[in-house]
Amino acid sequence: MEPVMYVRTIAIFAAVLVAGCKPHRPAEPPTPAGDQPVVVEEDVVLQVSNNNWSDVVLYMVHDGRRMRFTVVTAARSAEFAIPPRWINANGTVQFVAHRIGGTDEYISPAVSVRLGHTVTLSLESNLVRSSVGVW
Repeated sequence: MEPVMYVRTIAIFAAVLVAGCKPHRPAEPPTPAGDQPVVVEEDVVLQVSNNNWSDVVLYMVHDGRRMRFTVVTAARSAEFAIPPRWINANGTVQFVAHRIGGTDEYISPAVSVRLGHTVTLSLESNLVRSSVGVW
């Protein structure tokens, strides 16, 4: 076998081998507005304004358990849809905000919500001064 033919055979074999190793993933449709989740009007919407210098981990208290919900980047605002299954049986939601790298946290009061409501959570540089509201 000639050297040129030998190199071509190895190149074709390597290309087929590499192509066969790539996992098949179906194409996902892009979400509207970049990486933001789609919010349906019947969902409870959470608008978070993080005025803190640190990233903040946001937890939801559901049936007495603290469950990690999301992370809000420092000095940014974000909007999230709260899944109906995370709303307590009595129609309330409660949040806990914990600053990454810190020991302070904000525990919101339990607020009553219905589908279609918007909850605003304002996280301040001193988390104790943070506030929550529903409209």
